[in-house]
Amino acid sequence: MRRKELLTLEMNDIDPNKGRIHIEEPKTRYARDIPMTKNAQQHIEDYLFNVRNRMLDSNSTLTSVFISEQGRAIRNSTLAKIMDKLNKKVSIDKKITRHLRRHSIATHLHRFLPLQDIAQFLGHRNLDSTMIYTHLKHEYYG
Repeated sequence: MRRKELLTLEMNDIDPNKGRIHIEEPKTRYARDIPMTKNAQQHIEDYLFNVRNRMLDSNSTLTSVFISEQGRAIRNSTLAKIMDKLNKKVSIDKKITRHLRRHSIATHLHRFLPLQDIAQFLGHRNLDSTMIYTHLKHEYYG
């Protein structure tokens, strides 16, 4: 998911029965569904029912999926702090950003899926963009 998609994710965008997350208004303006692995689905459900609900007061109507400890939708700065904490936990010299994770996921998926499926997963309308993400551009264009 893109950063903005994550920050604006709403509770009704997650369908645990189908194992999918629906992105209604992505950057490309074309809605898409993102499949969840069973492991990811389990972690999301655990967060929603055991963490998120405890941070909200009983009469809250907040529908944002990811919230702060104060019970408000998280902002970009909060997400950046979370990423910084995760970077400190891993022992590599490169800073891991959300965007770098998109590139890594795309490159990994290319081993298992056709480029068109990866494009749909990433929300790309143009295969050239997906080729850049999967680091294949040089294979086709030199």
